[in-house]
Amino acid sequence: MDVGLAPPVQQRGGLPTALLLFMVIWFIAGSDVNQMTTTQYYDALASAKNIQGNYSAWLTGNATDFEQDVVPRSVDALVRIILPFPAPIMDGARSSYWRNITGFWNGTAQFCNLSSTPTETLPKIWAPLAEQLAAEVNQTEARDHLGTWRWDKIQTTSFRINDVKATGFDDLQTVSGHLDLEQATDILKFQFDGVHIPSIGAVYALMNPNGYSPDVRQLSGLVPEGWRNATAHAVDKQLRDHVAKLSQDLFFGGGIESNSEVANTDDSTDPTCTFSLYANIASSAIDTDAMAEVEAELRTPTGMSTAIAPRLRMDGVMISHRCAAMVRLNDITGLRADQFWRRVSSYAGFASLLYLGMLTLLVRQMESTRTPAGISGVSRWPFVFQSIMDSFSATSHAMFGVLTQNRASMSMLAPGFLACILALMFEVRFTSLIHRIQAPEDALALTPPPTPPTPATAAGGTVSPTGTTPSATTRTPRFLGLQRLLNSMTDPDTKFWIILLFLFIFILQMTLSASFLLVTVTLLHSLWVPQIVRNVKRGTRKALDKRYVVGTNIFAYPENIVFIEANRAVYLLLAWLAFQVLVLIGQEYFGASFFIPKGWVKEPDIYDYHPILPLPDPEAPEQSLGDCSICMEPILIDGGLGVPTSEKDHGSSSMRGDENIATREGHEAALCLHPVLAYHAHDVSGEVDEGKERVPELSDAAASLII
Repeated sequence: MDVGLAPPVQQRGGLPTALLLFMVIWFIAGSDVNQMTTTQYYDALASAKNIQGNYSAWLTGNATDFEQDVVPRSVDALVRIILPFPAPIMDGARSSYWRNITGFWNGTAQFCNLSSTPTETLPKIWAPLAEQLAAEVNQTEARDHLGTWRWDKIQTTSFRINDVKATGFDDLQTVSGHLDLEQATDILKFQFDGVHIPSIGAVYALMNPNGYSPDVRQLSGLVPEGWRNATAHAVDKQLRDHVAKLSQDLFFGGGIESNSEVANTDDSTDPTCTFSLYANIASSAIDTDAMAEVEAELRTPTGMSTAIAPRLRMDGVMISHRCAAMVRLNDITGLRADQFWRRVSSYAGFASLLYLGMLTLLVRQMESTRTPAGISGVSRWPFVFQSIMDSFSATSHAMFGVLTQNRASMSMLAPGFLACILALMFEVRFTSLIHRIQAPEDALALTPPPTPPTPATAAGGTVSPTGTTPSATTRTPRFLGLQRLLNSMTDPDTKFWIILLFLFIFILQMTLSASFLLVTVTLLHSLWVPQIVRNVKRGTRKALDKRYVVGTNIFAYPENIVFIEANRAVYLLLAWLAFQVLVLIGQEYFGASFFIPKGWVKEPDIYDYHPILPLPDPEAPEQSLGDCSICMEPILIDGGLGVPTSEKDHGSSSMRGDENIATREGHEAALCLHPVLAYHAHDVSGEVDEGKERVPELSDAAASLII
């Protein structure tokens, strides 16, 4: 009786199982998440309605739980001494204020603790006011509110302002944004809301640190008397709009904004001081009508000729009367958002042209080194480093374009796309081609030389000619597990892509770390060092085209679009890059080891493709060095009896004579010692010859000659 084998049971794949588990977890947790989100919306909406209702009742004089804080007179007097009282423009034909200050600001900041700073170190004009303010403060509470953050280490500040015209008010605009107080190693973030009064060029705002939203109901107490009523009603309208937005989000869905009753941090040592911001915008030297034209052209570009946009500048002070602390904001310069996005668009165009030029240079370089002889002299590591940097650049440009929703977003996608094409479709593929062609060479270099057998001594004292010493040991290679893993990947392209991916992730993590940033940047900009070393080892004079080497290192944009503080160390980096380029060019003209003292490195045994050939008999009818082994045309010397027609088509292929030898410029000699015209030099030696044009149809003939 025959017993048949049972059919194999088909196992479920790992991916369908993972998807099934994910769907089960999603459906189980979905109802709880939606219920929790709905509860948060109802709580936020109820709180916002309560806040707005109390404030509206206070405005109309009805009973309410809201009480407005009274700003101490010492604070107001101290501010007016540090900052002059804002005044309107008296002559609109001579000067004017910016009406919209939406943009990016930065400058210097200086902290002053009014409760602990000796009065002798303060300016005499406002030292009594500081002493009076410190006397009204509970010192223990003030220290707790200041926290453990090193206020005395503040150096600079940067912030963004969003300036929106308040509906129904002619001379009042609401401002909001985020302000950063920056140390050398830390940043304290503030969120602020306030008003901008364009007629007097003044900004008043309330600020809270670490994610706290300020209570805008206290804002009307900061502004001058003439604008308090308008500010109070503008705040009431802002609260009503907030309630309407929460109601709409509850119906349609959306995100919940943070409010003043919920903090985003649980660390009790973080600062909790509430600050008031007072700032005066500097007036410009153009008239009011010209300023209106400038702002209209920046907002909606039409190509109209306008006055030069004046510099946007302000001075300000942050003061907290509950903590007796003050931060002076000095020489704050601004860049309007309209100007910034125009600058971003200009940068995107410049970067797109740059990457297009680099792409053209790389294609020409790949064309000039397309033979195995040419690729054997090229190091793969410069292209690995460039592909990593270009991949990082493509990711950065794409993220900038996607995350920033403005009129310059689409323009930033263009250089990101070109950088992605350059990195993934050309540099990585060319690197993979170099890797495959040089793989046998690398395998031969890693293979240890064979150890000759050691004769073994027999028992009778005789030596066995074929025996080996039984105690011989085999050296265990380093990183054996890693080598086995890499050797298990039979496809060289797959192996290379995996190595490149891990290298990109590793360098990206090092870039994000402040301690390794300098090392990583220096390593990535040492991209030509492997090529210099390979030239020395192989004796190669010119593996890469000068145009490619120089062209891929010339890039700069005069403006700063990411608000990174300039560092003079970048000039050292540029000098290091220029030094590498000069060494590569020097290797082409003076030899691969020209910068190394003689005797320090052994000259490689390489074939000279430009030997010195003896001149023919001067009485011969044709002054020729012989026939070219590829096109079979004579290699003539200057002063010959005639120039063949084919030589005119090829260009200048004649030789210059010097006594009884021929110079090296117009010929090469193949491995079979047959002379070849310089026109076909690259087909024989693989060296780049940028001064002559090549005929692609002759490549097969050159390859067959070498074989």
